[in-house]
Amino acid sequence: MTGAVEIRLRTDQDLAPILTVLAVCAGDSGYFADDDGQLVPHALESLDDPRFTGSWVASIDGEVIGQISIMPLALNEDPEYLPFWLAATAQPIERHALIKRLCVHPKAQGRGAASLLMETAMTELAASGLIGVLDTASIAQSAMALYRKLGWREVGRTKPTWTDEPFDAVLFVQPGH
Repeated sequence: MTGAVEIRLRTDQDLAPILTVLAVCAGDSGYFADDDGQLVPHALESLDDPRFTGSWVASIDGEVIGQISIMPLALNEDPEYLPFWLAATAQPIERHALIKRLCVHPKAQGRGAASLLMETAMTELAASGLIGVLDTASIAQSAMALYRKLGWREVGRTKPTWTDEPFDAVLFVQPGH
């Protein structure tokens, strides 16, 4: 891969390559992986979620290497996270959007794709007057480092109700909030 990172809207044809990227990322980080390091069975439905209002992919030389999605926070399935985000921003739930499923293939990491995907999502949210929030797993150290580098602020940690795994959900709000 020698070309520049390009960002575009995601299409249905991108789902298979993104699933492959997510599988590699899951094997690397353990996040979204089962006990054997394999991608969890519900991975495809988590990428092709009808609640998403926008999804973009990153590619290099025409090869899809990453993706990001956004959705209204009111449609979030983790209500235990809401008090952290709403207290941190002092804004109603309708003013928030959740950034979801950011992933970049390990062989393409370090080329700015994740930052460009985040910038694209944040530009969309700003145009809509929305505040970005996100969650990640405490085992996703590189993701947390990226969010902090981009100025995101950690506002809480809590045990996710959807897993028995020994990690916390780490909650962030966008810079300036």
